[in-house]
Amino acid sequence: MTVTVFSLPFSLSIGGTGADTARMGEITLTRQCPSPPTSGFISSVLRFTHYGSLPVTSGQEISISTGQGSYSRHFVTRIERRGNVVTVYAEDLCSRLDLPFDSSSYTTDRIHVPTLVSRIASDCGFSGTQNVPAMFISREDLSNRTSREILTLISEYLCGVWCCTNDEKLRFTQLFDLTSTVSLTGEHTPLYLHTQNGPYDGIAAKNRETKEYHTAGNLTGDVLYLTAAMMTDTRAGELMTAFAGKSRRAFYLESLVCDDLTQGLTGIVQESTLISERTVTRFAPLITLSLRAKDITDPSAPPQEYREYLLSQSLRRGELYGATIMTEKGLCVLEKSTAQDVRDRGTYSFKAATRGVTDFEGAIMDSVMPESIERLSPTSRRITYNGVVYTLTYSDDGTRKTNITLTRAAT
Repeated sequence: MTVTVFSLPFSLSIGGTGADTARMGEITLTRQCPSPPTSGFISSVLRFTHYGSLPVTSGQEISISTGQGSYSRHFVTRIERRGNVVTVYAEDLCSRLDLPFDSSSYTTDRIHVPTLVSRIASDCGFSGTQNVPAMFISREDLSNRTSREILTLISEYLCGVWCCTNDEKLRFTQLFDLTSTVSLTGEHTPLYLHTQNGPYDGIAAKNRETKEYHTAGNLTGDVLYLTAAMMTDTRAGELMTAFAGKSRRAFYLESLVCDDLTQGLTGIVQESTLISERTVTRFAPLITLSLRAKDITDPSAPPQEYREYLLSQSLRRGELYGATIMTEKGLCVLEKSTAQDVRDRGTYSFKAATRGVTDFEGAIMDSVMPESIERLSPTSRRITYNGVVYTLTYSDDGTRKTNITLTRAAT
């Protein structure tokens, strides 16, 4: 009789000592980022169960390797024991970033970010850094903050996320960029494609400190809404240049047989827009991946806070430049808002006259509706009024219409 012994395609060690994987239940490595991945970190959590006694302590190093190489080290953060079953949770080096950052050695007001990130990486045990853009931040941005808070501030401005790579480098990856890729060449379950947001025509980025929105591009098309520190009009324009024409796509792939070493933001190469926001690697009996991006419930609607911002801006312009309100006297045109009673600030009024004509303080305004309005483009219309054709054009920045012209079409 011939007995064939199948060995698992991975090995796991605890504190440098190989563990008996035959006594382990499910082993998973879950990497998850914010949705969309525009700030913060990609968390990496290794979880496994063990049946029987297991000598493991908090902070202990866990290593896992496959035939393709090794993942980054993880360090025990939680241990659960229930009877004869031990469940262990471990996180990568990013879990060490919560210590206060000592900024006392900095004397200049402008701090070089690549140099700063290299220092943070060294202090927290990373082997180096990758893909850190050249920029500067203020020394004030470092005071009374942890390393994680400083890196989050930088990631918001740059519009991306940090992660620990498999070779333990602290890496930055911007939105729509990838840290690793997989293909659908292995056996896999169906790939389900869900809602899509984009291709992006415009950006509306909220400054976290001032609460002001900075916009770029065409705000009447598909808009990418962001919240970021240190946001400016110039930075919004730079992001629009980088992200124009790109899209986010929600999807779900339950299982893909694949032993590739993934890291950070993982994408499916057959579909360039499919970037996984949650990638789960399962290590037994085969190495499989589960990938997904959160469903976009209403890709066309702006967030509530942006709508509230536009409303507040309209009210502010009304205070500065005048507005119209309805009172018991009729329509009042406010030349400039003050703290007085609005009923006393109406400078004009109107009343309805016969046959659809409105008497407006000496001006006659015809209230007959146009016969037809035809959309020519997002900022132009063809209007037929009393049998005469007019062309209406205007500019639209997403908050108000300007440069309005109405010309009679040539006959």
